[in-house]
Amino acid sequence: MDTAGRPTDARRHTEWAHRLLRDAILTGALAPGTPVSQLAVAKELGTSRTPVREAVRLLQHEGLVAGEVNQRLRVADLSAADLDELCAIRITLEVMGMRLAGAPISGSRATELRSYLDDLEKAAMDADPDRGRDLHRQFHLTLSGGGDDRLTTLVAETWDHAERYRRLFSLQAFSIERFQKAQIEHHEIVSRLEDGDLDAACDVLALHLATTALVVLADREPAFSAPAIRQALLMVGATSV
Repeated sequence: MDTAGRPTDARRHTEWAHRLLRDAILTGALAPGTPVSQLAVAKELGTSRTPVREAVRLLQHEGLVAGEVNQRLRVADLSAADLDELCAIRITLEVMGMRLAGAPISGSRATELRSYLDDLEKAAMDADPDRGRDLHRQFHLTLSGGGDDRLTTLVAETWDHAERYRRLFSLQAFSIERFQKAQIEHHEIVSRLEDGDLDAACDVLALHLATTALVVLADREPAFSAPAIRQALLMVGATSV
């Protein structure tokens, strides 16, 4: 882990340790199933065990670290069933957020959303995946309202977890064909919102999220039926994939 920028203020050590550990798990630097030794992490970070213990507790609450108290902890595994549930939650949250944000959208909001997509195209052409992930994340957060509230926080968390699956669980999810199809879907969502057709925009968004997850699942568990995703589509009124 990159320990540059270690804070001198002890009160910020937990936040710092949490960010480093979380980033390492989400990017795969700490692979699924890797044991998490609080003592070893504290030594690597050059800090005491207290902030590391608190950071690990937060990661357990988020579901990125697994294990019982006083037992050996490890980075949470990836599974088809977990991805199925995760995508179902994303569909429900993001569709709800977009409905609450409403339609038709203002010209400035449409411009902001399309700017993210234009920059995402440039990031893909420049082979800059980190920039592309940031833009893609911001696009989805903005679709869901982009506020500083509980819903946006949950949308951001589930987006991060889903991206971990895309990074570590799939090959097809990063194909140029899938990227191009996803961009068409992104632009269609914005167009529907501009037209004031909120139902259609929500339908496209739900199917977009479901399709991405099913592409990821196809790499590892092609026979998996994804019951949670299909139930979520029914709940939000989207046509099943």
